[in-house]
Amino acid sequence: MTLLEKSILLYGPETSDKYEHALELCKSCSPSQLKFKRKIEININDLKHYFILSDVHVEIDFELLGNNEQAIFYALYQQIDIICKERLNQCIILCLNIHCMKDELLELFYVY
Repeated sequence: MTLLEKSILLYGPETSDKYEHALELCKSCSPSQLKFKRKIEININDLKHYFILSDVHVEIDFELLGNNEQAIFYALYQQIDIICKERLNQCIILCLNIHCMKDELLELFYVY
């Protein structure tokens, strides 16, 4: 079983370098060693939201989604689905500040 076939939860205090550890895990699956980086732009209600994308992962910071988090997440998920079908077989979704997710999105999150 490869890393992309597993669900991994990294957690700890703010000073525990979780983000760096997560990027190291992503790097081990990345043909470019995460040198390929882009941003996805999602435009909801004339507000632009940007998300980091590499050749193997997408980063979602739930602290930055704001009041329209369900609409933003749904639009982002559609983009991720298209990208994964066209370019990647699998994709890592790196969720940052998941504790900031509102209950309504949390219920829908399990469906995705």
